[in-house]
Amino acid sequence: MNHLAEIAASDIISAMRLESRLRTGLLTLIIAIIPSSWLASAFPEQLSDLVLPLGPPLTHVINSLLIFAALCSALLITRIELDRRGVWPPGKAPSLGTTIPQMVDQLTKSLSIKAEVQPYGGPAEGEIESVILGRRNIVRVATSRLRESKSNPEAFRYILAHELVHLAAGDPATDRRIICAYSTGALFMLLGFCSVLWRVGSVISTSAAFGSDAIFAGLKVIWLPLLTNTASMGALAALLYLETRSAMRLREFHADAAAAILTAPQPTVFSARDTARAGWVSRIADSLLSNHPEGGMRRLALSDRSAAFRADRSYFLLQGFFAATITEILLQMLFVDASPGVSTLAERRAYLYESLNTFPHAILLVIGLTALLGTVSQILVFRRLRATIVADGGAHKLSGLVLRVPVFIATGAAIALACSQTLLWELSEHAWRPISWLQSDPDRAAVYGASLLGTIIAIIAILADNGRLSLTRTGTVLLSVLPVLCSLAVGYGFYG
Repeated sequence: MNHLAEIAASDIISAMRLESRLRTGLLTLIIAIIPSSWLASAFPEQLSDLVLPLGPPLTHVINSLLIFAALCSALLITRIELDRRGVWPPGKAPSLGTTIPQMVDQLTKSLSIKAEVQPYGGPAEGEIESVILGRRNIVRVATSRLRESKSNPEAFRYILAHELVHLAAGDPATDRRIICAYSTGALFMLLGFCSVLWRVGSVISTSAAFGSDAIFAGLKVIWLPLLTNTASMGALAALLYLETRSAMRLREFHADAAAAILTAPQPTVFSARDTARAGWVSRIADSLLSNHPEGGMRRLALSDRSAAFRADRSYFLLQGFFAATITEILLQMLFVDASPGVSTLAERRAYLYESLNTFPHAILLVIGLTALLGTVSQILVFRRLRATIVADGGAHKLSGLVLRVPVFIATGAAIALACSQTLLWELSEHAWRPISWLQSDPDRAAVYGASLLGTIIAIIAILADNGRLSLTRTGTVLLSVLPVLCSLAVGYGFYG
């Protein structure tokens, strides 16, 4: 194996690890914070002193996060044990002869890892997959594919290299952690939504005793919370699903590139496994929902690395959604008893002054934690953007990124705002006339506009020096703080 080829493959694997850490960090942050906040708002009394009796404020949110961590850890331990039962114990796997183990030994030396290979399944199963259990790296080969090591050894060697690259990057372990976090977040969202349905049922049951007019009057009050909770939970679930699929497709491109360096490009592998999609609707759906890229795109990516990053846009969509959601949570917590739909800007300013005089530490803590969450999420996104530029970066493509990334972030924020109960209530108070709402309540729109402007400026700064500034921790942090500072500055201008 050529030493330079090993170095090139190592660079790709390092990029895979970095990309995986950044995505996992952002996803875990979003999955933990938003569903836990929904659960805490659904059961504030039950969660106030359930785990830590700290008293208000925010104790129910902290307890919800602690429950999230405990449940997610329990699911992770269970999943590891189930995966352990699905593989052979060390040294107990049936023999695969000498050809396949020799291929694995040669490839693992190039990747600087240790791995074992095991057969599994019957003749109907045809996959080659990778599993990580502690320090054990395992490649499982379906018995129906064992003959390929003799009949088509080059293609088989390439597929083995592809799976071993996934092992070297830690992808199976990442998948396990993300699935457990998703499962916990889904349970929290389900419990939160069930509490909303319980309130709806309670209103209908109470109103039923007073006739149909009372039922309709009750439904007029509860339709907006029901709609917004359904929309926000559905939007978050859809965005998380799209992001996960996007991440899985991107790492397939990475693994293909590293495997091609370790062995040799095998475009026939993709054509053999590709599924033809005739209609454009099917192709678009496949490009969004599949966990493996279309074979033609994988063949193209072997010679054009930029093709790999065309599936990497939902990441920024999700960031915009998260940033808008935590800002919306902050505004609701600051003005929970002074809804902008029924008060003027002067009244909201006076209400905030009164709150600061009465509960200064609580208010500043809420603002500080929200700013911290926004900064951390921006750090993850900007580091991911820098990694994209480093791997993909021609100067002729920079203007396209400047235009595309803010559009996706703004779209994600718009989706979050469209699901906001407070915003929809304000619009309904203004007869659904956005211009009238903006004239009456300019503060909310200005805060979101400042955040987007700060994001655009930071992205231009990253692209202008081709990622050099964001190579340092200090540079990344400074750029990530900029959108948050812009929002805080505008908020201070309105309320200060």
